[in-house]
Amino acid sequence: MDLRLFRSFLEVAETRNFTRAAARIHLAQSALSQQISLLERDLGVRLFHRTSRSVTLTEAGTALVPLARDLLRRTERIRAEMDALAGLERGTLLIGLLQTPTPVFDIVDLLGTFRDAHPGIELHVTDAPSEVMTARVASGDLDLAIVGLAHDEVPADLDYVPLAVEPLVAVTAADGVLDGTDPEALATSRPLARSCTSRRARASGGASRRRSRAPG
Repeated sequence: MDLRLFRSFLEVAETRNFTRAAARIHLAQSALSQQISLLERDLGVRLFHRTSRSVTLTEAGTALVPLARDLLRRTERIRAEMDALAGLERGTLLIGLLQTPTPVFDIVDLLGTFRDAHPGIELHVTDAPSEVMTARVASGDLDLAIVGLAHDEVPADLDYVPLAVEPLVAVTAADGVLDGTDPEALATSRPLARSCTSRRARASGGASRRRSRAPG
């Protein structure tokens, strides 16, 4: 059985979208659909419920997800062990990246430098929210991830290396409540949260008044 079918299955299972999954593994959508159909025929079960608006896993598909991940991890381990015995530097590195690129460093340039230095290592890159990628590293689905978390937000059972520090700014109208506020006070007094709450309250009240005048 072709292991590529399981990789394609996991991409669709994760994205719940054939178009996005096909783009992530650099396949035409029609080719990806054919792979999923072939896997379903080989296994004798339907893996996805597909409509024009959504893609969801069937009961069999849900059961296959952890099995497929385990199969691919074991396969990569076998390859790595055999390559190590042969003295070769080969294998696959599963990397998670931030959905929003960081301006602090050029991740594309870093990946290019790594590939030039290690041409035998195949890179598989995915993107997701930081919390999701951290959980996938912990479960073994990713080898490493570049995330946007504070040091105290990283689970204790994971190792991490700070790569960069990005400044955050609060932006309001010129006459907003943050005007002249000491930046350090934001952490304790939270004037921004109070400002948002008061603005929502005023907006809600305005809408209510407009609805009350409508019948007249």
